This record gives sequence, C-alpha cells and structure tokens, in this order.
Amino acid sequence: MTWYRHPRVLGIVTFTRRARIIASAALGSIPFPRRKAGKDLDWESGLTVVIPERGRPELLKSCLESLEVALRKVPEQSEVIVVVNGTEPEAYRELVEQHQRIQWIFHIVPLGFSDAIHAGVRRAAHPAVYLLNNDMELEPAALAEAIQWRGPRVFAVTSQILFRNGRRQETGWTTLQYVHGRSRPNHLEPKEALWARGAAYAGGGSGLFHRQTLLKMMARPDPYHPFYWEDVDWSVKAWREGYEIRFCSTSKAWHGHRKTVEKFYEDKEIERVVRRNARVFDLHNPHPDSTLRCAWEMLYELDGISLKELSQPRALKTLMQDRRRNKTAPFRETPIGSAHLQLVQRRVSKRPSVLIVSPFCVLPARHGGAKRTIELARSLREDFAVHLLTDEAELYDFAKDKDEAAIFETIACCGSRPVSGENRLERLLSHAHEEFRQALRCRIELLRPAIVQIEHVELAMLRSVVPPWCSATLMAHDVLLETSTGSTRADNIEREAYKQFDLNVVCSDQDAELARRYGTVLIVPNGATSNQYEPSAKDPHILFVGPFRAVQNESAILWFLRRVYPSLKKQLPDLRLTVVGGAGCNTSTKTSSEFRLPGVSVVEEVDDLAGLHRACTIAINPAFVMRGSSIKVFDSLAQGRCCVTNRIACRGVDPKSPALVLADSAEEWIEKMSMLLFDHEARWRREREQLAQSASLDWSIPGQILNRAYKDLLG
Repeated sequence: MTWYRHPRVLGIVTFTRRARIIASAALGSIPFPRRKAGKDLDWESGLTVVIPERGRPELLKSCLESLEVALRKVPEQSEVIVVVNGTEPEAYRELVEQHQRIQWIFHIVPLGFSDAIHAGVRRAAHPAVYLLNNDMELEPAALAEAIQWRGPRVFAVTSQILFRNGRRQETGWTTLQYVHGRSRPNHLEPKEALWARGAAYAGGGSGLFHRQTLLKMMARPDPYHPFYWEDVDWSVKAWREGYEIRFCSTSKAWHGHRKTVEKFYEDKEIERVVRRNARVFDLHNPHPDSTLRCAWEMLYELDGISLKELSQPRALKTLMQDRRRNKTAPFRETPIGSAHLQLVQRRVSKRPSVLIVSPFCVLPARHGGAKRTIELARSLREDFAVHLLTDEAELYDFAKDKDEAAIFETIACCGSRPVSGENRLERLLSHAHEEFRQALRCRIELLRPAIVQIEHVELAMLRSVVPPWCSATLMAHDVLLETSTGSTRADNIEREAYKQFDLNVVCSDQDAELARRYGTVLIVPNGATSNQYEPSAKDPHILFVGPFRAVQNESAILWFLRRVYPSLKKQLPDLRLTVVGGAGCNTSTKTSSEFRLPGVSVVEEVDDLAGLHRACTIAINPAFVMRGSSIKVFDSLAQGRCCVTNRIACRGVDPKSPALVLADSAEEWIEKMSMLLFDHEARWRREREQLAQSASLDWSIPGQILNRAYKDLLG
C-alpha cells in the first residue's frame, strides 16, 4: 500500500478539507450593516413552566411536587408543560393522573434538550417562560422572586443553583471570559441578596425567559444537539441585541447534576459533546478579536466524529446564519465579560433617569472626585432614577459598599482602560477607550436615560456616543485649560468638548471663567458631611489626606516634609503627622526617606475618616498645581478643624471661613502652623466660629443646585 492511501493519511486529508469548509463559512469577512437594537419587551402577566423530561419519572415526581408549592406563591395565572421524549407514555400514567392540570406532550423519539424546550415554549400561552430541568427542585419562593426582576430590556432571570451534597459546580451567577479566542464560562459564588446581579447567561434548567425572544434566539436546526451550551448561546445572542440577563440569588433551585443525561450517555460521550459544543459556540459567537488562526486551532482540537458533525450541510447553514446575525448585531463588540459586575436595585421607577458615567472607581470613595459623584447622586435620586457606569471594574467589591451602592438603581462596570501616562493628552485619548464606548452605547439602549452625565473632562470624547434625543452634561471636576485661549491639542479637544455638551458643570468661579466662553456653564460647589463637633486636642497631631494616585498629592506632602515639618518638629518634639495616601501608597513611601521621619505615619485607607479628623489637631492641604476645588478642605472645615492650605488650593471655598488659614512660602507655613499648634484658645475660637457656618457646607446645597438645573434642562 502506497503511503498516500494509508487510512491515517486519508483521515488527515478528510479532516483538513472539512476544517477548511467550516473555517471559510465561519470566518467570512463579508461586511454587513449593523441592525438596530431590539425593541422593549412586553412581559405582560402570566407564567408558563416548561419541563423537558426523558426516562426519569422518579425525578420528575419530586420536581413537580416542589413546583406545585412554588406556583402557589405566584400572583399571576400560570401553567405547566411537560415535554416527555424518548420514553413510552405508559411510564407516566400515575403522574398524569396525579397532575391533571399539567399539559403533557409525548414524543416517542428522543428530541434532545433544545428541541424538547422548543416544543414546550411554542405551546406556552404566557409571555414569561420558566425552563426547569426534571432534576431540579424549587424552593417555595423561587418563582415569585424571579418574576420580580422582569423588565423591558431583560431577556432572562436566572435562579441560584444549590446542590444537596454541598458542592457548587454551578451557582447560576455566571460570567463568560475569552482566552485566546476560546470562551471560558464560569459560575461565581453569590455574595449578597439585596440586589439582583448581572449575569453572562441564564441556565436553561432554572431560568425565566421572555418567550418570544427566546424563540428568536433558538437556532433551527439546533447546532448543540443533544445537550449543553445552548443556553449560553441564547443569552449571548440576546446580549448582543441589547438585552440583559439578571441573576436573582433569592430564587433558589436544588440540582441533581447530570442525573438525566448520565442514564442515556456514557461519560466519555458526554465529555466529547461538551468539548464539541464549546467549539461550536466559539464558531457561532466569536470574540470580536478572534482570528482565522484561532479558529483553525480550535478545529484541529476536535475529534473526527465531531468534525464530521460540524461539516454537515445543515450544520454549516446554521453556522453561516448565526455568523451573519452576529456580524450585524447592534452590540457585537460590547464586552460580556463584565456583565456579572452589574448590580440592580429592586425598584420600579417612572422618574426620569440620569446615567452617570465615570472613568474611575466610585465605590468606595477613595478620592475627592468619587466623593463628589456619590454625594451629588444622593441628592439627585429624590427626583431622578440614578444609574452608574464606571471603568476600573477590578476595584469594586459591592459586598463592602452596600450603603453607597444603594444610591443607584443600577451599577455597571467596564474592564480596565489601556495603560496611559499622566500626560493630559494621553488621558483624554485613553480614558474614552473603545470598550467603554461600547458599554455606554449598551447602557443607553437598556436604560433610555433622559440625561447622561459624563464625569471628568477625560471622558469628554464620549459625547459622540450620546444620541441626540438624550441630554448630555459634563461634570468637569477640573477645568484643565491652561488659559481660556490655550492652543495645545489637549486645549483644543477640551474647548470643543465644552461646546458639544448641553451643560458644563464646574466647581469654582475660576474654572467657570475658563470654560464659560465655550458653552453653558453651571457652578455647583463642593460640600461636606458634618459630624458632632469635638474640640481639637492639645497634643500636636497633623492630618494630611490625599491619594497618591494623583501625583500632585505625593509631591505636595514631600514638599511639606522637606521644608516645613522638620522646623515644626524641633519646636514640638511630640508632633505627629498622619498621611492618608490611598491604596498602594506604601509602595511610594519605601523609596522616600522623608516618610520615615520621626512622628510620621502613613496609612493607605481608613474606614472612618471623620474619626481621623476628630483625632487630629489641625489639617493641612499643601498644593501647588490646583484646578477644580479641593474636597479635603471642605471636609476639614465641616469637622471643625483648622485647615492650612495654599492660596491657590482654596478655590471654591469661602476665603473668609474662620478655620481656613492661608500660607504660601515655607516660612509662612511654619509661622502660621506654630501659632495654631501652640495657641489652643485661638485655635478653639476659630473652630467654634467655623462650626456656626457648617450648615453652608452641607452637600444638600450643591445637590439642590444640580437638581434644579436638570429639571430646567428637561423642561
């Protein structure tokens, strides 16, 4: 036998030919126009439960018993459809007699999971369909909890999955990541039950779906036959159409893992189908960055049987249809990997919505900008439904930030932006990155906000994403123009941005003067939260709060440690200085000997900043490059503490504030700080006079200004 007729060689040739056919069909680069986002979904009222069943009547009996209890708590009309396939009806005679209100559909031929689901969903009379595996047992409140999270942009609500043996192979709270073009689904451990969370996909064995949309998402013929991965496919298609999936941790289902499948298939065959369908999913729903090389590698990982199945004419037709659908999807580039980071409150509000968009992590408030965002949002929520979209997803931990998270109706996070330097132009170009743009487009379609509030001028270039029917405001925490007539590229971008927004919100008169000629400007000053006043102690203790992530804060405290602190320490040997430098600041302090001076302590973060103010004698805010308005000055004054700062750093603050002490040169700092630290009576008198004016610093005042402006903006 010649070598080229050897069966192994012929097998490789056949494998290669089929692989070329599939790759060509899957990765065609034909350009298609983008479709419009899907319409709002009308869930109306009523619930249908669909159960696919094959040869496990003993499991189905327990499932139906738990379902009967759960349906009693549903305050809507309901029905149950059981699709029995691959089994003689005789085996279910007893169950049929016991549950005569159930609709029974019998198919002697095995249908596979998706086809059985399809048969039941087509028969359903209600717009909400809960798909339930026969090896699931629902807790009494499972259905009642799930239906509360329906919405006009919600495709599915998935329940929390529990196991009798204590294992958590699945939880229902899903995420989907891509590694080298290959999808990696995962289940996360639920942390809290106060809100619904976003999810990448809803499980087909314990999830609530919108009936009509589900039918549209189910490819015919089913490329995932006989089981697994079809529910991921439905959800990802819906996500790209502009719909979301929610995870409800208070809706609970107990699962018997693979108890139906293992009766009819060997473990080896189950694993083969799972591997095949994972690659089928990647071919039908490729990552935007997926390449031809990646597809070839995935195909060559498959066994001959799987490759033969994928190269059948009907399978190729379905593949090309799905590829075209994805190429034209309105949100085909929108990342689903961070879908699980969305947090949703249990509110149904008819108030106009405000979508706040921030490039920085807002919860918890690690810096002044985040504090301003949170407090103004707190004031807005009296008359508006406030939503949040932010970058820096990796910094969030909602389990720790429950109180502040409750300000927002929904919170969605995006993946981290590309690395950029501190150069102003680089920040303008990098912060509004493509992934963030796609996430904003998706949130606007989902929420239909009346106002999109862009935080920080670094995101000004996102204005082009906001549609004409929606008002756009720029919350310019800092107006970075060098002068009103600056001519750098960054100046030009910023000036043009002010012209594009319906309203530009600034913190101080100085910033307003720079921006006023380029657009409508509103001054909304900073504020503070007051606490019970305690006179400062006689023990000399200085406080500086300034996250080192802002380079100017680190430079300012180093100047103070070199030029001012040594002289004060000589006069007051017991003098202490506490520096709150924010997360990661200790990395910087290791390289600077100044932070090791006697009496100096550096902390990254504190839970009780107000308590730290009460423990200090005076606060300081050295600053030499300053825009916007320094919230740390407001915080110090509101706590009844004298604050020594540069004249440039008191923008937006009443210069006549009794506890505000202004100094510029090192000599002036030493003189005025010595006076405050030695003369306790004079310092306490300033504190009491400041306390009498504390009401004027409350966040409610700037909040009312912004609230009125937004009402005027909407007419």
